[in-house]
Amino acid sequence: VVGLDLSPHVRGPIDPSAPPVYDLFAVSNHYGSLGGGHYTAFARNDRNARWYKFDDSHVSECTPDEVRSSAAYVLYYQRRAPAPTP
Repeated sequence: VVGLDLSPHVRGPIDPSAPPVYDLFAVSNHYGSLGGGHYTAFARNDRNARWYKFDDSHVSECTPDEVRSSAAYVLYYQRRAPAPTP
């Protein structure tokens, strides 16, 4: 869920203070068929670093392992901030 390193896929030089490393922060899930179905989502709270499941009007805390799903439809990643310079 964290630390997706895209360095091997970057062309040209990579700034060592800002490598292309991404962390997952949300997932949209779809259950059903092309004609219809049900959507749920997982999102990581940036303030407390906990994962939550959103299902209609219900929200519940979950583990990072629960975020991995065969119903994942869209994955949302954020690039890590560059390392602070001394």
